[in-house]
Amino acid sequence: MTSITDSRTAAARGRQTPRSFAPPVKDMWRLRWSAFCLSAFLLFEMIDMNGLMGGVGDPHAGDGSSVNQIIVIAVVGMMALCCWRPSRMEANIAIPWPLLGLFAYCLFTLAWSDVPLIGFRRLVLAVMSMWLLFRCVNELGYGRTLFYIRAVMIALLAANYLAVMFSPHGIHGYVFGDASTEAGSWRGAMIHKNIAGPACALTVMFFAFDRRTMPVMLRNAVLGAVVIFLWFTQSKSSMSSLAIALLCGYGVRFLRISKGSQTLIYVGLALALMLAIGGVFYSDALEQLDDPNAFTGRMQIWLALILYTKQHLWTGAGFASFWQVGAASPILHLTNGWVAEEAPAGHNGYLDLLVTIGLPGAILGVVVLLLAPAQRLMLAEGMPAQSRSLLFSVIVFCICNNFAESELIGGMLIDQMFLSIVLALIPLAMHMGARRLPAPRPQTP
Repeated sequence: MTSITDSRTAAARGRQTPRSFAPPVKDMWRLRWSAFCLSAFLLFEMIDMNGLMGGVGDPHAGDGSSVNQIIVIAVVGMMALCCWRPSRMEANIAIPWPLLGLFAYCLFTLAWSDVPLIGFRRLVLAVMSMWLLFRCVNELGYGRTLFYIRAVMIALLAANYLAVMFSPHGIHGYVFGDASTEAGSWRGAMIHKNIAGPACALTVMFFAFDRRTMPVMLRNAVLGAVVIFLWFTQSKSSMSSLAIALLCGYGVRFLRISKGSQTLIYVGLALALMLAIGGVFYSDALEQLDDPNAFTGRMQIWLALILYTKQHLWTGAGFASFWQVGAASPILHLTNGWVAEEAPAGHNGYLDLLVTIGLPGAILGVVVLLLAPAQRLMLAEGMPAQSRSLLFSVIVFCICNNFAESELIGGMLIDQMFLSIVLALIPLAMHMGARRLPAPRPQTP
């Protein structure tokens, strides 16, 4: 009788002292450093202090920002020192092997680059940035990662509104190229409205989906404020991509794909790829759109990129060796005017892949970064529905937004940063769903 009473008392004490179930001190420090590194990196990369002070960089400079490089190296080094796991090398590597293969191919393309040192430096920064994001997410886990990302987004939204209200550079007041569509657009604390737009759209998705532990008042307040800011950025590509992403995010929750449906999806993707390649070789039909106002001037950039792709389809210029590399930039020899003088990127992630790492690299990049993760989510019926909606909507947004912006491989581009976070969250969400699945019932003969 006494032993039964003692055991009940011990069990009650165990229920009353949750500290016994707390992580070890070393794990708590890893969590804190991971949260700090993730938050600091995202905020630093998205808030443009130079732009708020009125600084304007040279669009053709190849040196990059030394401050930016020092900060990235410092944060990555801090994460490596504080969260290194000697007994778990796969956790230290963090980046999955398909992505490492993509980066290896990008390194290979530097063999024919005119500026291999610039390309190599940018590749190292891209790998370091992706490693940092994967490492932080793996340490924090699914729930904590969403918590800190949302905290960062709230801080960024507040900074954007403060910049609009108190900084003369929070609203575009200049004319880019031959068009005047940017004047009056809100960019807040970010470098450009085309960066502020995707940031707002991603905020909508992170607060609209997977909100199981989020207060309703907080969610509604953030969604209302960010939708208003997105409207005033006048970023049409972000608005349209967000609408498609939200529809797909809600739709994938009820999706059930058979093997026959998978075949139709693959056939459709192959046809889309063939049409895209055909458009490169038979682009004369696009000549009628060559005017300053077509797609806010983007068509002039795209025609120059298509011309270069025709000449260098299989090789490209080399990773990160096309834009902002000084006098060696191929765009200077393809066209003139504002496209050659002021455009910092191709405003199309897929064309930028073609002109930098060629057709093989572009196919590899699209499959590894977008199509394979999207397929994995569509087939992940055991994953929690809200997690599936959130992660799939972000991938769909990146797919759509890259038709108008160049945000695929760069490490510190906003689409790429959040795409990396989603790629790291997918296996965690699948594991979380697998733990909730009931054990299979034994079949009676």
